[in-house]
Amino acid sequence: MGTCQIPVACCRTAETEQWEQKLREAPWWDVSDVVQAAPNYMQKDRAFLLAAVWKDGKVLKHASASSRADREIVLRAVENSGESLQWASPALRADRQVVRTALKTSADAFEFAAKHLKCDREFVLEAVQIKGRVLQYVDASLHSDPDVVIAAVTNAGFDAVKMHIDIDLFGDRDFVRILVHREGGALKFVDDCFQADKDVVLIAVRSTARAIKFATPELQSDKEIVMAAVENDGYFLQYVAKHLRADKDVVLAAVRNHPTVLRYALGGLTQDDECLIAAGKTLADKQFMAATPRSQNKKVILSLKFTDVDKNTDYANDFVWAMKEDEHFMQFDTYNPNAWEKDACHNHFPEFATTCRGTDDTCGFQVSKNRRSDGGPLQTCCWRFSFRYYADEAVSANGFMIQVQEREGLSPTQELETEMAGQARLKIFRTITDADSFHPELLEDLHAAIQSWYEAGCACPEAVTEIEHFSSKWHSVQQMIGGTPVVTPAMASVVEAVLASNNTVEIRSPHN
Repeated sequence: MGTCQIPVACCRTAETEQWEQKLREAPWWDVSDVVQAAPNYMQKDRAFLLAAVWKDGKVLKHASASSRADREIVLRAVENSGESLQWASPALRADRQVVRTALKTSADAFEFAAKHLKCDREFVLEAVQIKGRVLQYVDASLHSDPDVVIAAVTNAGFDAVKMHIDIDLFGDRDFVRILVHREGGALKFVDDCFQADKDVVLIAVRSTARAIKFATPELQSDKEIVMAAVENDGYFLQYVAKHLRADKDVVLAAVRNHPTVLRYALGGLTQDDECLIAAGKTLADKQFMAATPRSQNKKVILSLKFTDVDKNTDYANDFVWAMKEDEHFMQFDTYNPNAWEKDACHNHFPEFATTCRGTDDTCGFQVSKNRRSDGGPLQTCCWRFSFRYYADEAVSANGFMIQVQEREGLSPTQELETEMAGQARLKIFRTITDADSFHPELLEDLHAAIQSWYEAGCACPEAVTEIEHFSSKWHSVQQMIGGTPVVTPAMASVVEAVLASNNTVEIRSPHN
């Protein structure tokens, strides 16, 4: 769509100049109409046609036979629109330079190239390097040529040409190795034997991490292959076998590439300091953090909503990160059950359908599967046993449970955790929200409530203290406590009165 330049002719009429003016002023999409409306002698005028095809190459469709055989006119036309090659003379459709020029603007131009060019391996190799999609128009015999196919894949991508690759090539190991090196996702289409070939799969995942989804289950559990995949794209940590999501080497490789995937780690690695540092989730001043020891007298258990894909919800995940970076909560010795793979002696829905409450006499697992020699929980234990163990440990240290209730309410697992905490006489601080996203201000109110409980001598551990973070409906309680959304020692009588009438203390926050 260049600027229309019409050479000055020796003999010019007013009508000629009028049509030239119309052509100059016409937008490219109207050029074809101008040419068709022009008188016959103008349609045969070479200068007029050169100017027209420069603005819209498809005008060649309306040119005379002699103009379609004019190499300069055709070159200018295909330079503007490669598909204009279809209206060129047979001789010019066999002209290599004309076809090359046409390919630069359209792969579909090769459909109109002379037949012998489509069979010419040397020219086809050149063509697919200009536009890989021309593979669909070349002679079928070249669909099985590894060099031609790889050149097409390299230029246009596997998805653009995969339907035109001879199926026998997918069984050629040498070709497959080169193919998956160029495009790892092609592993999906190769013969099954290569999806079980560790060497081929390694090449594929180093090219494209998602290729791991097309490997055999055995290779999806191979640590070397998984490491290669997550080093390429840590996001794929969520798709690998659970035992590798609990492997520190694998998790570190993944979070160094994609920090947010730490949420998919298992085996307690979401609480591992080295993994947290790799994910950039600790305070910037690591020396300060190292100099802030966790208090062994402040043990906390978290009760978080868990999704059906083995991870915290986004809200719960943000809550945990905020706690780890908070100057108050980072000092607590915190146990997060969701950081571990959740094995269970009975899997029932809802959770209350099981009789297991995490004790030796209620758990369906043998003691040897639950307890270490020192009495602590094994990694193979029932998650309810582990929860109850840490609940009892927290009670002995005047600890508590922080339960995060999201807008949909407590999950069945959280309801069971509430019951087990009650049986252990573990204090519960429950945050409640109607928001989709976590607001760090909530931790201020939570810390104030916890501090007040400690100042009151850890009285009434069976009472559930609720810290609400609603966008509205906070004003009634705020008025009841004099506009201060925290429980202080001075309000002890108010708290005692509330506890006497109801086992719930509500602290509502006006934060939005």
